[in-house]
Amino acid sequence: MVNRVTPTGWWSDLKIHEYGHEANGQIQPRLLTSRDRYSLYFIEEGIVHFRKDAQVYELSNGDVFIMSADTAMSIQCDTELPCEYVWITFSCESRPEFLSQTIIYQPPVRQIFLAIREHIKNSKFDGRMLSLTYEMFWLLSQDAHTVIGSDRGYASYAKAYLDTNFMSQVKIQNVADQLHIDRRYLTGLFRKEYGMPPQVYLMSLRLDKAR
Repeated sequence: MVNRVTPTGWWSDLKIHEYGHEANGQIQPRLLTSRDRYSLYFIEEGIVHFRKDAQVYELSNGDVFIMSADTAMSIQCDTELPCEYVWITFSCESRPEFLSQTIIYQPPVRQIFLAIREHIKNSKFDGRMLSLTYEMFWLLSQDAHTVIGSDRGYASYAKAYLDTNFMSQVKIQNVADQLHIDRRYLTGLFRKEYGMPPQVYLMSLRLDKAR
């Protein structure tokens, strides 16, 4: 018996057009002329102000800004602080739900964007870039990453972050800092939602990986 699965959804028509890494100064975003093209800007360091349709958004480390076609935009970095971000422009005919937003606060995709930045140093375009983008899109498509502000959303975000970064030197305090909540409060929410504190869950992930 053969089990066969046909992929469906936006990932079947995803195309990457450009990506880059920029630091400091006032930089204009790429001009998107096609309606099926989008750009994601991941703020690696500093404070960045995005002006979109006469409204200004302030983003900081770890935030993602979504730019769509036919939108008047500009980017202004805070000149008093180091400013650094990674961006990627892509097209997809079947639009994932997260692209309807303007900002995604603190999604657990830092390691992916840092890997993209490292990939930029290699001028040869290969499947590595596409695989990183698939992984990033899967994470951004999870509902838990768009409901930060509720108790359940905090716990879900922490779990997703640990699931993605458990092999790095992640600390529960860092996760709490990203959510701008107290570590003890986050621990209580996590225990209530998943039956164990986040530190125990992190250890179990690492043990499973070792096995």
